Amino acid sequence: MQELHLLVASHGMWGEPAHLGETARVIRSKFSEVDGNGVRLHVLVSKINTLGFTYDGIDWGGERLAEEVLKEIEELEKDGLHKVTRFSAVGYSMGGLLVRYMIGILNQRKFFEHVRPINFTTFAAPNIGLVRTGTVVSKLEFKIMPKVMSRTGPQFYGLDSWSATGQPLIEVLADPKGVFYQGLAKFEHLSLYGSAYGDKTVPYSTALIESKDPFYNHETNGMTITMHKKYPPIMISYDTPAQPPTPEPKPPIASRAYWRSKPSTPLLPPFLQFKPPLNILFYATLPLLVPVGVTAIYVKLTVDSHKSRKRIRRLEAEESSKDRLANVLKRTDMGMENAVAQLIEGAGEKEESPLKSAKNRAQLHTQSTSASGSSGGGTPPLAQIVGQDRSPAGSKAPGGPAFSPMQLKAIDSLNQLPFNKYVACFPHVFSSHHIIVSRDLRKQPSHEQGLPVLQHWADHFIL
Repeated sequence: MQELHLLVASHGMWGEPAHLGETARVIRSKFSEVDGNGVRLHVLVSKINTLGFTYDGIDWGGERLAEEVLKEIEELEKDGLHKVTRFSAVGYSMGGLLVRYMIGILNQRKFFEHVRPINFTTFAAPNIGLVRTGTVVSKLEFKIMPKVMSRTGPQFYGLDSWSATGQPLIEVLADPKGVFYQGLAKFEHLSLYGSAYGDKTVPYSTALIESKDPFYNHETNGMTITMHKKYPPIMISYDTPAQPPTPEPKPPIASRAYWRSKPSTPLLPPFLQFKPPLNILFYATLPLLVPVGVTAIYVKLTVDSHKSRKRIRRLEAEESSKDRLANVLKRTDMGMENAVAQLIEGAGEKEESPLKSAKNRAQLHTQSTSASGSSGGGTPPLAQIVGQDRSPAGSKAPGGPAFSPMQLKAIDSLNQLPFNKYVACFPHVFSSHHIIVSRDLRKQPSHEQGLPVLQHWADHFIL
């Protein structure tokens, strides 16, 4: 009997399997043969939630992903010669939320009672939803995008009422008492990868589940960052001086020096960066191109969102929809609500909430991993950034995203799990969101910068 370690990989919003082509290639290259225990890696790059289907919500996407996984296992085991005994998951961008929802479904179905959960990883995933940065663009984004992204938009921004009690899905995913959190806690190796700065889609705080952003003012506070020698984008330490350096005076706007100077990071994405004289023509027509482009994007989002809402109505009308996890949990919540209230009232005092005790939350992971075959005992460490802060006391500059109370609560609970958090740095790029997984390497040579990050993940992957 050939034992298989199934690794499920899920791409992000508006994505397709090709976006994880390098991710799959790197891990397959690392584990191309059967290991000493007779285990072989099998990689499933999900194909079920591509392009417009990503509008259907994290929940519907997670339902489809779970079914895809179970069908893959059935196909692998039908010859009687193979058996899936180990399980891992990796999600890029929105895919990180999809695999967390999928894990909740598998946990609710007792999947991990007979399959050992090993590695869970996200790359640039909005683990606490999308965050406000205080900029005009951010304010417009929070106002417009939830309305033109069907079911997924409100869930991204924590504006939905997903549970029977009205909680947003992001909050439910981080609830220590829920099947999503408890399923995640069963994995033996938890890791997060995100950018220190430069990810315009999923910034540091949500990718790495942090309420403080030490890199927020990195361009002006004199911070120096030391990279890993073997995996150069990975940060191993950073140092911020107690006093920021005095900024150099900028040349007058009418001077040649001003127009010859280049910004530290590009102002436009690569496909809009032209060489002379095309760049002059582009900037000259920009006042016309901007409204046309914005209108075209808005129309595209609206049309795709309309198709998604029709698809969701059709799915919810199907008889089988009553068995999806959202409906199962809602029936359970409604059935237990009165019973729990009576129990609390009858007891006369309230038990300590899981959110009040870090020790209890960490113990949940110990019990879960022990039940799934993990060795070792004692209380595991809490989530931690893998990298050393060498900055002197008092050098931390204020600033960063503004979190909702729900997001702060999610940060608190998720950080009781022993995540290893790896910070990647990609200087002088328009946005690092695609680079961290070398998403478009065939089209954009600059995405080669992400390969050492993928190799770092593969080298720390437990087969």
